[in-house]
Amino acid sequence: MQPDDIIEPSDEVNPLHEEIIGEIADENIKKLYTLSLNLEKSAFMTFGRAMVTAMFENQRDGDILNKTFFKSYEFRTKAQILRDIFWVCVQDTFDLWDKSKIGIRKGFIVVAIKDVKDKD
Repeated sequence: MQPDDIIEPSDEVNPLHEEIIGEIADENIKKLYTLSLNLEKSAFMTFGRAMVTAMFENQRDGDILNKTFFKSYEFRTKAQILRDIFWVCVQDTFDLWDKSKIGIRKGFIVVAIKDVKDKD
Protein backbone atom coordinates (compact mmCIF):
# COMPACT_ATOMS: atom_id res chain seq x y z
CA MET A 1 0.00 0.00 0.00
CA GLN A 2 1.38 3.37 -1.04
CA PRO A 3 0.77 6.59 0.95
CA ASP A 4 -1.48 7.76 -1.89
CA ASP A 5 -3.66 4.69 -1.33
CA ILE A 6 -4.75 5.86 2.12
CA ILE A 7 -8.46 6.64 2.34
CA GLU A 8 -9.09 9.71 4.45
CA PRO A 9 -12.25 10.18 6.54
CA SER A 10 -14.63 12.63 4.88
CA ASP A 11 -16.53 14.11 7.82
CA GLU A 12 -15.51 17.57 9.01
CA VAL A 13 -15.00 18.42 12.69
CA ASN A 14 -18.14 19.84 14.30
CA PRO A 15 -16.73 22.38 16.77
CA LEU A 16 -20.07 22.68 18.59
CA HIS A 17 -20.19 19.01 19.53
CA GLU A 18 -16.62 17.77 19.19
CA GLU A 19 -13.33 18.49 20.93
CA ILE A 20 -10.20 18.02 18.81
CA ILE A 21 -7.81 15.59 20.49
CA GLY A 22 -5.09 15.41 17.87
CA GLU A 23 -4.06 14.16 14.46
CA ILE A 24 -3.06 10.59 13.66
CA ALA A 25 0.47 10.65 12.28
CA ASP A 26 1.18 6.89 12.30
CA GLU A 27 0.81 5.54 8.76
CA ASN A 28 0.08 2.04 10.07
CA ILE A 29 -2.99 3.26 11.92
CA LYS A 30 -4.16 5.03 8.76
CA LYS A 31 -3.64 1.77 6.85
CA LEU A 32 -5.85 -0.11 9.32
CA TYR A 33 -8.63 2.41 8.69
CA THR A 34 -8.17 2.12 4.92
CA LEU A 35 -8.05 -1.67 4.92
CA SER A 36 -11.24 -1.88 6.97
CA LEU A 37 -13.04 0.40 4.50
CA ASN A 38 -11.75 -1.58 1.53
CA LEU A 39 -12.95 -4.86 3.06
CA GLU A 40 -16.36 -3.35 3.81
CA LYS A 41 -16.58 -2.18 0.21
CA SER A 42 -15.60 -5.65 -1.02
CA ALA A 43 -18.31 -7.20 1.13
CA PHE A 44 -21.02 -5.03 -0.39
CA MET A 45 -19.73 -5.40 -3.92
CA THR A 46 -19.46 -9.20 -3.66
CA PHE A 47 -22.98 -9.58 -2.36
CA GLY A 48 -24.38 -6.96 -4.73
CA ARG A 49 -22.91 -8.66 -7.80
CA ALA A 50 -24.39 -11.98 -6.78
CA MET A 51 -27.82 -10.47 -6.23
CA VAL A 52 -27.77 -8.67 -9.60
CA THR A 53 -26.67 -11.86 -11.33
CA ALA A 54 -29.42 -13.83 -9.62
CA MET A 55 -32.09 -11.26 -10.46
CA PHE A 56 -31.23 -10.39 -14.05
CA GLU A 57 -29.61 -13.52 -15.35
CA ASN A 58 -31.98 -15.99 -13.75
CA GLN A 59 -29.10 -17.74 -12.04
CA ARG A 60 -30.71 -18.57 -8.78
CA ASP A 61 -28.27 -21.31 -7.91
CA GLY A 62 -28.60 -21.53 -4.14
CA ASP A 63 -25.06 -22.84 -3.74
CA ILE A 64 -23.54 -19.84 -5.55
CA LEU A 65 -25.65 -17.38 -3.56
CA ASN A 66 -24.79 -19.20 -0.34
CA LYS A 67 -21.05 -19.04 -1.06
CA THR A 68 -21.36 -15.39 -2.01
CA PHE A 69 -23.27 -14.61 1.16
CA PHE A 70 -20.58 -16.24 3.28
CA LYS A 71 -17.79 -14.50 1.36
CA SER A 72 -19.56 -11.19 2.00
CA TYR A 73 -19.93 -12.13 5.67
CA GLU A 74 -16.21 -12.97 5.79
CA PHE A 75 -15.28 -9.55 4.39
CA ARG A 76 -17.62 -7.73 6.78
CA THR A 77 -16.26 -9.66 9.78
CA LYS A 78 -12.65 -8.96 8.84
CA ALA A 79 -13.50 -5.30 8.25
CA GLN A 80 -15.06 -5.03 11.71
CA ILE A 81 -12.04 -6.65 13.35
CA LEU A 82 -9.68 -4.24 11.59
CA ARG A 83 -11.92 -1.33 12.58
CA ASP A 84 -11.84 -2.51 16.21
CA ILE A 85 -8.04 -2.75 16.12
CA PHE A 86 -7.93 0.73 14.56
CA TRP A 87 -9.94 2.17 17.46
CA VAL A 88 -7.77 0.39 20.05
CA CYS A 89 -4.70 1.94 18.40
CA VAL A 90 -6.33 5.39 18.45
CA GLN A 91 -7.29 5.01 22.10
CA ASP A 92 -3.75 3.88 22.98
CA THR A 93 -2.06 6.61 20.95
CA PHE A 94 -4.06 9.42 22.54
CA ASP A 95 -4.79 7.71 25.90
CA LEU A 96 -8.54 7.96 25.36
CA TRP A 97 -9.66 5.01 27.43
CA ASP A 98 -11.69 7.35 29.64
CA LYS A 99 -13.64 8.81 26.69
CA SER A 100 -16.94 7.12 25.89
CA LYS A 101 -17.37 8.62 22.41
CA ILE A 102 -14.57 9.34 19.98
CA GLY A 103 -14.52 9.90 16.25
CA ILE A 104 -12.22 10.30 13.29
CA ARG A 105 -12.55 13.27 10.96
CA LYS A 106 -11.06 14.64 7.76
CA GLY A 107 -7.29 14.87 7.95
CA PHE A 108 -7.27 11.96 10.41
CA ILE A 109 -8.25 14.31 13.21
CA VAL A 110 -9.34 12.47 16.34
CA VAL A 111 -12.21 14.04 18.25
CA ALA A 112 -14.00 13.45 21.52
CA ILE A 113 -17.73 13.78 21.01
CA LYS A 114 -19.38 15.91 23.66
CA ASP A 115 -22.60 14.77 25.27
CA VAL A 116 -25.44 16.85 23.92
CA LYS A 117 -28.14 17.45 26.49
CA ASP A 118 -31.71 17.53 25.26
CA LYS A 119 -33.25 20.92 25.79
CA ASP A 120 -36.99 20.80 26.38
